[in-house]
Amino acid sequence: MKFLILLGAMLALCACAPQSNTSPSQDPFDGDFIADERPPHDEEDLRELLLTLPVWDIPPERIVAWMDENGSVTGDTLVVHGDGAQVMLRLRRLAEPDHYELRLGSEDWPEGGLYHYTLQRVSNKWPKGWKILTRD
Repeated sequence: MKFLILLGAMLALCACAPQSNTSPSQDPFDGDFIADERPPHDEEDLRELLLTLPVWDIPPERIVAWMDENGSVTGDTLVVHGDGAQVMLRLRRLAEPDHYELRLGSEDWPEGGLYHYTLQRVSNKWPKGWKILTRD
């Protein structure tokens, strides 16, 4: 009986102890693969592909309207301008099939903040998403 009381007291103390935060980074671009946030309706549409990435700092119900108001497609490049809360986004289709360049941010920011990735679209397995090939 004394053992059970002692065990209960130790468990209670452990439960009250502060927990260290040793969880891995929450940045989805730190890994090797990014699963789609939502499935694209058309794998050839750069706007639809950009919707699959976790790059949005605005509410999901506002993203499509934001792209319509602040985005433009020129050839194989989609640029969506930011406003301070939402970063500037650029997705460019590369010559190699299913390869894309993603830029987040702008060179114009005085504190830096430009992130550059080369991604490969993975749509032939589950989950569908993006393989990160390079990051700068």
